[in-house]
Amino acid sequence: MQTSIEQVKPTEYALEIKATAEDLSPEMEKALREQRGRTTLKGFRPGKVPLSLVKKIYGKAIAYVVAEELIQKTYESEVLGKDTYRVLGQPVIDKIDFNEDNDLHATVRFGVRPEFELKDLSSEEIIRYTHTVDEEEIDERIEEIRIREADLVPVEGPAEEDNFLTIDVQPLDDATNTPVIGARQKGVTIFLDDRIAPQLREALIGTRTGDTIRVDIPHEGHHHDEEEHESALLITPESEHKAHTHTHRYEMAVKEIKRRDLPELDEELIKKVTNGLAENVEDLRKILREELEQSWKFEIQRALTNTVIDKMLELHPIPVPESLVNSFLDSYVEDVKSRNNGRLPEDLDEDAFREVNRSEAERQARWMLIEDRIVETEKLEVTDEDRKAYIEETRGAATMTADEMLGLYRQVPRLLDQLDQRILSRKVIDLLAGRFKVVEKPAGDAAESDLDDESFEEE
Repeated sequence: MQTSIEQVKPTEYALEIKATAEDLSPEMEKALREQRGRTTLKGFRPGKVPLSLVKKIYGKAIAYVVAEELIQKTYESEVLGKDTYRVLGQPVIDKIDFNEDNDLHATVRFGVRPEFELKDLSSEEIIRYTHTVDEEEIDERIEEIRIREADLVPVEGPAEEDNFLTIDVQPLDDATNTPVIGARQKGVTIFLDDRIAPQLREALIGTRTGDTIRVDIPHEGHHHDEEEHESALLITPESEHKAHTHTHRYEMAVKEIKRRDLPELDEELIKKVTNGLAENVEDLRKILREELEQSWKFEIQRALTNTVIDKMLELHPIPVPESLVNSFLDSYVEDVKSRNNGRLPEDLDEDAFREVNRSEAERQARWMLIEDRIVETEKLEVTDEDRKAYIEETRGAATMTADEMLGLYRQVPRLLDQLDQRILSRKVIDLLAGRFKVVEKPAGDAAESDLDDESFEEE
């Protein structure tokens, strides 16, 4: 048997295997005899079927099994058994040419970790956002609580801003101004705020229960269908600048009008919304301040994490082995399956799904390689003190102590590994953030996407 290994890409190698039929003959004969022992054919005693007949029936399948076993053993000895290659992901049999009477010629492709140096970060600038919770922000949160706890009560008079309307919606044909058969929607709830089409909001304000109105709403579509009608009702002011191709006309019957009846911020309400942790406004405001500060701390840390990762990816455009990218894509597919009773949705094209997500998989794979290099270079480790501190920080309202929760993690090694990976990831971010030139800016100056991006959010 002959083997050779050739580098085909910066992070990919090909193991070529050549073996003669004579080399494989002992394994083929052994496999055929084992198969004969399991074969029963009419006219022959069990285990006594002629070897030539067994070969005729099973030879092709057995040859493939023998070839795969040889390839696996050769890969383990020539690649995994040596310190030359830092393999990533699963190998792929790129080529196999063999049957029971011919020589074997096979090629196995495998990926390896790229070799690269970490950049000096001292002159590189990143932004760290800051935020101080003020009294106005707490007032807004209290108002949100009152709105959430409000009752909806009927309105006797005309509809006003922030009322809830229940309406029947009948699309009308553009040409004939007559009802579109089968398109009527009953019991549609409309909240009169700036998230609905302004033409609709203006038309409904002032209406009363029992009124029927007609309203024209601009839309970019071209056909009457239920989905298009629903989207037309939700046009926001931000989308008004778009060039609309036409309008849809609707007839709307107002069935019911309700308004929010905001509750008083009394002791009963405060106890209810805090599960008894507060009884007065002062204690409620203290709790809300702590919640807001914790929320902002999380959002700011997440924004910093994404900023650091984006900068590191920009500074380290390293090649990523295809095997690692495929591993991430496999995990995406498995995640979809896990959310769909263990199988892919019937209308999901897996190949198209993988292609759409390839760029993100490559991005996450590249960051994994950079993160691993930092952990290795800086000799970062996770101690029990780290674990307890992390659990204490993230335990929320759990009644168990950090020691008790850590004991549960230790009973499930997979969960303990995940915990350690989260802690290591945070250590990497903290270490890198300390090496960049950090510029602090108020969170109010951040683009919304800066604080909402969840690409690399902690698990």
